[in-house]
Amino acid sequence: MKIAVLFASNRRGGKHGEIRKMISSLDLPYEYDWIELADCDISHCGQECAGCVIRTQYRCLRDRDTEVVMKKLIDADVHLIIVPVYYPYPSKLIALMEKLLNSCYRTENRPLKNKPTALFLYCSVKIADETQLKIHWQQYLMDAGYSFTEVNYPYLNQPYHDGLNVKYNRDIVAYIKDFLEKLEDKIIDSRCGLHCTGCEYKRTYGCGGCIETGGHPFHGECPVAVCCQNQGIAHCGECAALPCGLLRRYSCDPEHGDASPGARIEQCIRWAHRDQ
Repeated sequence: MKIAVLFASNRRGGKHGEIRKMISSLDLPYEYDWIELADCDISHCGQECAGCVIRTQYRCLRDRDTEVVMKKLIDADVHLIIVPVYYPYPSKLIALMEKLLNSCYRTENRPLKNKPTALFLYCSVKIADETQLKIHWQQYLMDAGYSFTEVNYPYLNQPYHDGLNVKYNRDIVAYIKDFLEKLEDKIIDSRCGLHCTGCEYKRTYGCGGCIETGGHPFHGECPVAVCCQNQGIAHCGECAALPCGLLRRYSCDPEHGDASPGARIEQCIRWAHRDQ
């Protein structure tokens, strides 16, 4: 699984350097693609709408790095956005979000929509309330049902609350470390509990997964996904009938089911309780 780690600070080193060193030291089966906005040439939008090509080609005429950052975000399975408080946010991050608005809002593709994302905001070392930043970020990704008052994008990290600074001793590094070590159980990337993020079928079969395809992955319609969609739930862990006969047949099929029978059911249960 590839994780794009975007450091939004206007300068290198400091707390971001410490966080990057910590992530690199973890013994986790992930590949990281680092994005340091401090090294990027990303200018604010010049409002040259008539001649702008970013709407279709993800290429800004005014800087050299928007396209590079966009490609890394598109290619990654998961996004980790790490932002220091700059009253309110670093200028290069704001400039990048302007470009994301142009490339994601005005194209049918919207390549970053529904990408599993975690967004962390901190002040000095203290964990800060990232709610408003999450709302801004989801606007630029144009999440369906966008709200000016609510976070309704499927973020991986839990909503901010005062207990986080108590739990992690006001240390953003410890918070991110704990998040990464538990990341696998936070990624809701299927209805049935089977992990699709990083699956080789995405490349070999062009599979879009059951969530992104509306219940029609590469092998055809998935009855488990359709059942969840008809009930208006994100995954089987939210169903009062868990584990139902349908999920059991999928999870425990000796030929096509889990390597460990019932693993999908256990994953759905973990998803249901991941923020508790």
